[in-house]
Amino acid sequence: MIILYSSNTGTVIAIVAVYIADILITGNDQSSIDDLKVFLHLEFKIKDLSPIHYFLGMEIIREQEGYIITQRKFTMDLLNEFDCSNLLVISSLLEPHMRLTADSGLPLKDPTIYRKLVGKLTI
Repeated sequence: MIILYSSNTGTVIAIVAVYIADILITGNDQSSIDDLKVFLHLEFKIKDLSPIHYFLGMEIIREQEGYIITQRKFTMDLLNEFDCSNLLVISSLLEPHMRLTADSGLPLKDPTIYRKLVGKLTI
């Protein structure tokens, strides 16, 4: 993440977050943001996708007072992908201070689904 700072006004003018090919630019100085987008387009040929709604698994909702950032869509997609959206809600059966060890319990017959789920949660 790059934060551009204007020493003349003492305000942050643009925040740039880059993840592979996705760039998020935000700030309180629209003129500086527009200048940065022009510069980036000349160097890398970027495409402005309009106001943000979804970025890196986060849903971004703009309100008058600011932004709400949530992972609701990511969570719902994950529940649907692993066919868990219709399961009943229950409390954890584990004791709060219980320690799990590698040799406790029986191994899963097919750990592929578990590995896929854990992989998605660690992105």
